[in-house]
Formats: sequence, C-alpha cells, structure tokens
Amino acid sequence: MRNLLVLPVLVVLACSGDHAELPDAPLPADARPAVDVAAPPDVAPDPLAPDLACAGQPPPAGTGTGPISITGKVFAIDHYEVAPAVGAMVELRRRSDDSLVGTATAGAEGAFAIAAPSPIAGYFVVTASGHLPTRAFSDTPLAADEDAALLVVDAAELARWYGDAGTSLAAGARTVVTVVRDCAREPIDDSTVVLAPAPATLVYYDDPGKRWNPALGAATNGIALATATAASLTITPRSGVTSLPAEPVEPLPDVLTLVVISPFASEL
Repeated sequence: MRNLLVLPVLVVLACSGDHAELPDAPLPADARPAVDVAAPPDVAPDPLAPDLACAGQPPPAGTGTGPISITGKVFAIDHYEVAPAVGAMVELRRRSDDSLVGTATAGAEGAFAIAAPSPIAGYFVVTASGHLPTRAFSDTPLAADEDAALLVVDAAELARWYGDAGTSLAAGARTVVTVVRDCAREPIDDSTVVLAPAPATLVYYDDPGKRWNPALGAATNGIALATATAASLTITPRSGVTSLPAEPVEPLPDVLTLVVISPFASEL
C-alpha cells in the first residue's frame, strides 16, 4: 500500500537477518580462491540512499480501473500524540476544477473509503469538530492502492507548533507541512525544502525528539513546517545538493495544508 503522508510518529520494525554458518576450520591455502590484488574492491550501493531514478519523469497513472475505492485514515494530533479522528468528514476533489468526487466519514480507527471512477489527480479536504480544516495534496494520482494518512489539529496544537518553531500563531495564518519522498515513496532523510517567497519560519521535524526543532538544518524524516506563508508558494525540495522538481501550492488562511512531494515532475 502507498502512503500519501508519513505522519510524525514512526513505528520501526527491527528484523534480524539470517547469519551464515562459519566453517569449522580455515580452508587450506591451496583451496582458497585467488584474489586479484590489482582489482578494485566492489562497492556496494548504499541501501539508505534515496531512490531518485524517477526525477523529472511523469508520475505513474495509478493502478485500478473504475470504479475504484480510495482509502485511508484520519488522525488528530494533540501534544504531538496521535489518535484516530473518528467522525471526521473527508472530501475528495479534483485538482483541475475543485469539483467534488466523493465524501466519507471516518469510522473506527479513523478509516475511510471514497469511491472514484478511476485513479484521479485530486486532493483531500478534511473537517472535524473542534479542529481546523486540512487540505492534503499528493503529487501523484490517487489510486486504488492508496493508503492515505491524513491529520487534523486544533488551534491550540497549531499554536504549540508555532511556539516550538519560535513564532506566534495569528488569526488568518497560512500553514504548510511538506513531506519529501523518493521514487519508492519513502521519506528522504536529511532532506530540505526552499520556499519562495520565504515563510515566517521554516522548521524540520525532529523524529527522535518528536517535535519541530528550529535547530535542525534538515529533516530527520522528510517532514518540514512552514509558518505564516504567502498565499502562493513555490516549494523546491532537495536531497543533499540535488534539487528536485518544484511544486506550486496555494495555502488558505486558518487551514492546515499538507503537501507530499516526490522526484516526479510536478502535477500540482
């Protein structure tokens, strides 16, 4: 399943690999394989390096032919803790004309499902009692294998985020959370983003510390927070020194805007 959004709470599954058995005794010298000392040693690829092979290419069209069911879960954040947002209303809208595709109510564990005629270039609008609205954009079409993880916050939580970022929340503020992923849709560690025009503050999520940390120069799990942004932004993600395709976004006042960015060419 594909994750639309990586939440700022990660579950790490530690797996032990198979261990090869050691020989009972060293091989005799004449049985050992010859070694060409002049040959350069093999350099194994870095398994932790992000997959950027799709950079600049059109995004995949998505799997499934209509009608399909686009699924996910909605979570509410309070003091950086995550809980299912049961009862939240979720709308799926087309990006091209903002037309409504379908709606759903988050049930047990915050789960929802919305019927669509086919994979769709769309975005989610989430509303929940006592919380600010959320708009969540994906840079790839939403499809039948989607596993969207959406979030909502109330004004107190957002003010807490702003405080941790070193600024204050004001009425009408536009707030953007970005998630930078690689071609395998995995978060890019040590990624950065550049916003134009610059927001009031730009901070990255500290995964070990479980909060926004203005002392960080890069994201520990691909997630960044931009506070008090302009009404129209261009977001350029970077993996190390490599710039990825920029994404335009138009955040609304008093709305949390989530933007998932990958190396694919922009469709926003």
